[in-house]
Parts: sequence; structure tokens; C-alpha cells
Amino acid sequence: MKNNKPDRFVVGQIVNTHGLRGDLKIKAFTSSLDDFEEFETLLIEGEGDKMFKVDNVRYVKGLVLLKFEGMDDINAAEKFKNRQLYRLRSDYGALEDGEHFIVDLIGLEVIDEKQGHVGTIKDVITNGAQDLYVVSRAGKPDFMIPVVDAFVRKVEIEAGHVLVSLIEGMME
Repeated sequence: MKNNKPDRFVVGQIVNTHGLRGDLKIKAFTSSLDDFEEFETLLIEGEGDKMFKVDNVRYVKGLVLLKFEGMDDINAAEKFKNRQLYRLRSDYGALEDGEHFIVDLIGLEVIDEKQGHVGTIKDVITNGAQDLYVVSRAGKPDFMIPVVDAFVRKVEIEAGHVLVSLIEGMME
């Protein structure tokens, strides 16, 4: 059973400071740089549960320039270089029906309607027309399942598995 859900997610890495006013250069780990405009507060690795309030977001050369309230000079910002930024799970609000955090899918058992256990979700690819579950199997090559109703019947995070209906040849 899988209930060890993390309470926070890595959303970026502080790669450097920018200018003299406390701005930080961030390499984003989100699906879009624009996601940072939605973030009101973030946590910084090594600072415990201290919430840093986002004051301003800009962009330069594929990086996010982030300014936190109260971090007003380069000296205040310098010590955070190379640290990760986190967003709390609770800050995302309720997910739509059928939406899941990728971190919650990794490790779920994949059970086919006819064959039973066929593997474990190792990764989720999100850059195509639909998501793909990458399924690992002991001693056999990984295979992928398109995340569409025809193949993915039910995702049961708390039970620790995904019910699927695979077609012949899909696991080859």
C-alpha cells in the first residue's frame, strides 16, 4: 500500500544570483516557466519549513528571475545558490478528476484485466499527445502504456495499483 506521499515537490534549482537587488536565477523543473507566476510562497532547501513570499517573477534566457520579499540585496541572496526550491502539495489545491501527481504514480503496480501483474510504473512521459506510463518488468525490457481510457481503466493510488487493459503486442 502506498501512502508515503511527499508533502512538497521540487519546482526548481537556484543556479545563481542576478544583479545587486537580491534576484535569484532559477532553473525551472515545472512544465512551463510561467508556472512560477502562480506561486505565492516557496520553500528553500536547508531552510526548514520557512516560507519565502514571491515578490516578482521575470524571465531571461530560459531561466526564471525570482525575487523574494525581504531579500533585497546580493548578500542576502548569495547564500541560497545551488539550493532547490519546493512548493507544498497543499498549495496546488484539489486536482481534477483523473489528475494525479507523477510522484504518486511512480512505483504503482500495473495490473492487466487478463494477465494480472505486468510490471511497475517507473516513469511518466508528459511531452506528447497524451501521457505515457513507462512500465518496468523484472528481466524484461520496459514498455509504455498510453494514458487513455482504452488502456488505463482505473488508477487507485491508495491501493497501490493501476488497472489496465492491454492489447496484444503492447508489452513487446
